[in-house]
Amino acid sequence: MYSTKGQKEKLTSTRKSAQFTVRFTSPLACQKRSQGHLVSVLSGAEASFVSSLVKSSVNSYQYVWIGLHDPTLGQEPNGAGWEWSSTDVLNYLNWERNPSTPSDRGYCGSLSRNSAFLKWRDYNCDRELPYVCKFKN
Repeated sequence: MYSTKGQKEKLTSTRKSAQFTVRFTSPLACQKRSQGHLVSVLSGAEASFVSSLVKSSVNSYQYVWIGLHDPTLGQEPNGAGWEWSSTDVLNYLNWERNPSTPSDRGYCGSLSRNSAFLKWRDYNCDRELPYVCKFKN
């Protein structure tokens, strides 16, 4: 388990087990512990911390799930439907590319290896990937 300096939160990464075949079940795995949810990245400093955590834990994956998703399935213009599964407010934006681009559109948020796991990318929700949980004290 890892902790961030100056915050009362702990972050840990875990590989998604075979029983989870759809991305939307990942929050349930995180919620098995008190105050747990898929990670929300609320600042550049937190993005750097999560990036270092992922790089030290995940070697062979191009993408890692975070708690970002679009429950409107792209119905809101300009990507306005995106939100954190934790109910944190989405004020900090760090997209690798515009999520409303029609090519290869997905409605679940991930961190990509191409951005050193710093930037977000929309991805197909049905993919089985590792994910990062965040636990608040």
